[in-house]
Amino acid sequence: MKTGQAPHPGKGWWRIATVLIWAWAAGCARADMWIWLDDNGRRVLSDRPPPASVPPQHILQRPAPAVTPPADTPTRPAPTTPAEIRADNCQRAQASLAVLKGPHTLLMPDEQGRPVPMDEAMKRAERARLRQIIRDNCR
Repeated sequence: MKTGQAPHPGKGWWRIATVLIWAWAAGCARADMWIWLDDNGRRVLSDRPPPASVPPQHILQRPAPAVTPPADTPTRPAPTTPAEIRADNCQRAQASLAVLKGPHTLLMPDEQGRPVPMDEAMKRAERARLRQIIRDNCR
């Protein structure tokens, strides 16, 4: 999908929902990023640590330590009945719509799978798709 094009309503809705949920869960995509200044003073953002040659004072941000849930945290079983599936779809669509309405910069994969920011047309199309899912599943 090219930037500025609305996503096809029948294709890849699960990818969009996954991206939205991950964006919401992460809060800010840069929270798990390394940020440092290179030899020319430019900021470098990466999911990998800087080279050993970068002095510690040039490292501006390290990723937050991973938080693992306690072992006794219950996991929710996958929905199996049509009513459970509708309720799950309803809850996920409502959560995704709330994220979409928020102030976060949301990313969508392009044709090559690279993340690109959602523009207003993409957000409008996604809001319409989520509202339809809510109408169909939230009874």
